[in-house]
Amino acid sequence: MNAVEKRLADLERQNRRVKALLAVMGMLVGSAVFLAAAPADRDVQVRSLKAQRIDLVDADGKDLGFLGVSAEGSPSLVLRQGRTTVLLTASDASGQIEVSGGPNHWVSMEAGTQTLLSLARGDGRVTIDVTDLDPTLAMVDGKGGPRLVLHGRSQDPCLMLVDGDFNKVRAYLGAPRSGGRIQLIGERGQKTVFPR
Repeated sequence: MNAVEKRLADLERQNRRVKALLAVMGMLVGSAVFLAAAPADRDVQVRSLKAQRIDLVDADGKDLGFLGVSAEGSPSLVLRQGRTTVLLTASDASGQIEVSGGPNHWVSMEAGTQTLLSLARGDGRVTIDVTDLDPTLAMVDGKGGPRLVLHGRSQDPCLMLVDGDFNKVRAYLGAPRSGGRIQLIGERGQKTVFPR
């Protein structure tokens, strides 16, 4: 009786495998028939679509962007038309929007532990950096050096003008709680402070 039970168990296992294989084959054939029957030039409506990447192309197949997951695992939307690119990314730490009109023309905004807005045209750039304690507006040259910096610190708000050639502060206008002051710094480091 033991051999009969073993043989019966083997047959039932084979029967389950055959049923599973037939079910998979039926789904494949059904999918192929459904796809073949749907005309390519018609709209398709679905309730839900799951994908890691959806590429956007025009009628000629030219790449116009994508909706997908970045290399870092963040959801991203990228749209391209000519020299213009729009990027929208979200991550655990922050969200980012970037619009580029070429290599030296862009606007970028990032929001997370701080909010950063950057504008660039040609060699110049303006950045606004906002944190809880120290909002800052900076005008930056093509070499990345700050030329005008406005700090909105609660203890010591100030405006600084920076020398483009030597990257040194040349003028400082501060309004600390102890009293306002203007400081001018010469090429050799000599300081003139108002009030004296």
